[in-house]
Amino acid sequence: MRSLHSSADVAKKTQALAGPKLAGPNLAGASWRARALVLFVALCVALSLVACDKRKSDEVTPLAAESMPALEFTVDAQVLYTWVKDDGSFQLSEKLDEIPAAAREQVRVVAHDKPPGSPIHVYVADLRAAKAGQPAKATPLERHVWEARGQSFRKAKVEPLEQKAESAEQAPVMAAGKSAIVYGASWCGPCHQAEDYLKKRGLAVTKKDIEEDPSAASEMRTKLQKAGLGPSSSIPILDVAGTMLIGFSPRAIDAALRTAQD
Repeated sequence: MRSLHSSADVAKKTQALAGPKLAGPNLAGASWRARALVLFVALCVALSLVACDKRKSDEVTPLAAESMPALEFTVDAQVLYTWVKDDGSFQLSEKLDEIPAAAREQVRVVAHDKPPGSPIHVYVADLRAAKAGQPAKATPLERHVWEARGQSFRKAKVEPLEQKAESAEQAPVMAAGKSAIVYGASWCGPCHQAEDYLKKRGLAVTKKDIEEDPSAASEMRTKLQKAGLGPSSSIPILDVAGTMLIGFSPRAIDAALRTAQD
């Protein structure tokens, strides 16, 4: 059947829907399309930068403990052990037989020429069944968990005594012009407390990390030997104006300063 609408009518309706016809080239439409294209390109660049930033942030995300490789070592073969006493102090040993059996369940291990861990992890091993000369394996543990092992004991037994001593002491002992060395480790809370206390007393303080610097550990052992102290000691080890001290004790530091002033 033939349509009732003529071709002229169809053309008129099509023109009405499309809007008024502009005379000459459609410059307005071209300009709009150009602006839209520029905005689209800018949006793509912004999204790509966000994606790059996200990839970069993913690349520096610390490894989880379970994704870190275990540390394989030989017992007593150039190994430094760190274990925790009942009073919460951290002890250093180079031989397994120097560690009490009750403290061997969780021992930090730093092996010669091998990474000591990561910024947020340390390596610990269960050495209850270990023997000198045998292979062993240490697994990563979060640093804050390791530190809490000693801090819980220290908070209950040692800190109350220190606070009592600080409240009972007389005017602070000042030692301007004298110096002190703190031998310890970055994760050791008492090491930082000792540093702060020494600075309050007016000493120039030098920190030496015995885990990261083998020469510092050797220097510390030599000083301990000359002072008649054993090779296995807790940290921090302090050289207060020439007097060697084991552990952080405000009273012992003040006594050493009085001796230095005499």
